[in-house]
Amino acid sequence: MQSLNEVMRLLKAVENPKHRQTLLSEAAFAVVEQYIGAEQPEDWLFPGQREGRHLTERSA
Repeated sequence: MQSLNEVMRLLKAVENPKHRQTLLSEAAFAVVEQYIGAEQPEDWLFPGQREGRHLTERSA
């Protein structure tokens, strides 16, 4: 992954008004965008092991 080709993406937290920022390469962003279009997740983009819970920052 080349840092010059990375794109800043803003992810909104679902359960509160906090915003999270992360760097995603164009390829990673395309995969996430394709996943959202195909699966249309309703709860979490990154679900955790427990039902109804999101992946924690530490797990990511």
